[in-house]
Amino acid sequence: MKFNDLKKEGESLSNDGARVGFYKSKLKELNGEEKTKLREELISLIRQLGCVKLGDDPLEYHITYDAFGHGLEPIYFWVLDFMRGSAPAGLGLEVNKIDEGFEATASSSFTGEMGQRTAILQDRAMKMMEMVNTVIRSIVNLIYDLKEFEMRLENYKILKDKDASKSKKDAADIGLRSIWMDQVDIKRGRGSINSLAQQLEFVTLRDAFFYVKDETLKGPDGKKVDLNERVKRILQHRMLEYISWKESSGIELQKRYDVEKNYLKTQVDALRLYTQWAKPYLKTAQKLGMKEFTTKAGLPSPDLVAAFNNMIMNLKLLGKKEIKAGSINTAYEKTEVGKKYFACLEVEFEYRTLPKIMGQGQYVQTGVIDVYFRPFIFTDSDLEEIETYEAVKDLELIHNLTDKSLASLQEDLDHYLSEDKEEEKEEKKKFEWPFGNVFKGFESHIKDPMKEAGSGFFGTFKPKIGDNVGFVEGQVKKGAEEKALGNCVVIYDVFKKAHRMVTW
Repeated sequence: MKFNDLKKEGESLSNDGARVGFYKSKLKELNGEEKTKLREELISLIRQLGCVKLGDDPLEYHITYDAFGHGLEPIYFWVLDFMRGSAPAGLGLEVNKIDEGFEATASSSFTGEMGQRTAILQDRAMKMMEMVNTVIRSIVNLIYDLKEFEMRLENYKILKDKDASKSKKDAADIGLRSIWMDQVDIKRGRGSINSLAQQLEFVTLRDAFFYVKDETLKGPDGKKVDLNERVKRILQHRMLEYISWKESSGIELQKRYDVEKNYLKTQVDALRLYTQWAKPYLKTAQKLGMKEFTTKAGLPSPDLVAAFNNMIMNLKLLGKKEIKAGSINTAYEKTEVGKKYFACLEVEFEYRTLPKIMGQGQYVQTGVIDVYFRPFIFTDSDLEEIETYEAVKDLELIHNLTDKSLASLQEDLDHYLSEDKEEEKEEKKKFEWPFGNVFKGFESHIKDPMKEAGSGFFGTFKPKIGDNVGFVEGQVKKGAEEKALGNCVVIYDVFKKAHRMVTW
């Protein structure tokens, strides 16, 4: 199914909660851009359900800080430190950066310098990717060779297998004779069996070669085949060559199979090494790449003017803290709630700055910053989806260029690279201490009676706690909402006081 079909099916569900569960279940069925679109829709729904509201409107505190006279970096770090700091100097939250992007005007010095750095990183990354592509081609060729060797070696295994039926052995021998004719005897040119049979009218030669058992020219019934003397002489010589080839080629083919399998391991290790080297360059180049900011109408942002030396940035921090049942009421300490609830605080920074060079390659951002404080409550599964989305949205291309290169070949690689591991496991014999079980019975006689004795008092004693888990879960959710709202009010109030703004 495609994203548009899933979205229509999700919109037909009764409520947003059911839609979230439906989208989560369908994520595994999509790949690439379709999966990204569905994940974006899912995150949007999760945010709608998780935002703390006053009445019908989501709660949000907004502060505009004008600082053209000094840098704006301290604002960001003050908020970050206050969110992470422990009480009373902070909120004690676990903080993650969930979004980051910037765009500078075309004529700014910042664009020129970032462009140079990005070009250098991209050039290095592309050189590494060329090496990756070369190794991948080598791996594909090795896998095809190993598959061909494996099919040929199967004939030798059948011939050596004592339990194989006569029909299987005959079929395996015919297969090897065909390979000998097509790859060894064909090099004789007009003197090959096929040429003699087709061009010089040795009509019975080819059929006789597949029929006789060895150089004695006896058939499967043990009787000598009635053939022309010229045909017999040619056939006897060719059978001696074939038998000698069959004995030596099996050994040589197995050696080549082992060599190429070991070479495949080294190529896979080299590929993993090259991709590890390429990833940092790709990640850094992507981080230095600019994000396009547009209005709701899809037009370029009016905050950027091509002739000006300015830029805009967007940053988001998400702080979270788990609210446990015991923190709501001590009577709920041992009540197991189905979901974990987190009081969350999102802080978004919108910068409109004039980057100034301070020293060699160092910029200080001066200008205006808008800070938005938003409280949320999320479950553990909701946070997992948000963090996964933020982790993969910028790295999906890198994943496709590096890690995904082996994904399509993984089945074949597992087949060839796991053979040696299985052999090593069979060779290793587990050492067992000969006196390991001497005290086993004695130990059970000591432990079990003590366990039974203790179970009479301690084993059956459990504190009586609320039987209504749904009610307790509702209280935890309510407590998480109050905590999120409280954190939002505190950081907004303290921020204004710390920066000498009017408060009431």
